[in-house]
Amino acid sequence: MADSNRSRGLRLLVGGALGGVVGGTVAVVVAALALPPLGAQAAVLGAAAVLVFFALGQSLQVIFAEASPPLVMLFTMVSYVLRVVGLGVLGWWSVTWQPDLPGLVLGSAMIITVIGWLGAEIWVFTRLRIPAYDLPQAKTD
Repeated sequence: MADSNRSRGLRLLVGGALGGVVGGTVAVVVAALALPPLGAQAAVLGAAAVLVFFALGQSLQVIFAEASPPLVMLFTMVSYVLRVVGLGVLGWWSVTWQPDLPGLVLGSAMIITVIGWLGAEIWVFTRLRIPAYDLPQAKTD
């Protein structure tokens, strides 16, 4: 039986999350060694924010994976906009709310976590089996 769009979306979600956790862990360890303890706090906040926003956005795509193509596109675009705007607002709010928090570390951790998520998601995507043809129609004689 062929995979459904929802199962493919879930595999992308899990793969991306694992890659994001790896990227976030690297960012936190480097920040903790370079600028303890505020560096570690900023990196944890940045990595956690990316993981939450990306998991929510990808989950939205999974929920609507079996919908019509225009609706899937709409929710995909909405999820991407929410991720980017949400992360930007959270990053700005974090460094404004706590001025001692190193913004460069926060932003770097966010970027490294996003790279980990997207890199793993691309890797998983290249291994998905997506039919690129129309299934034969049943004859109704």
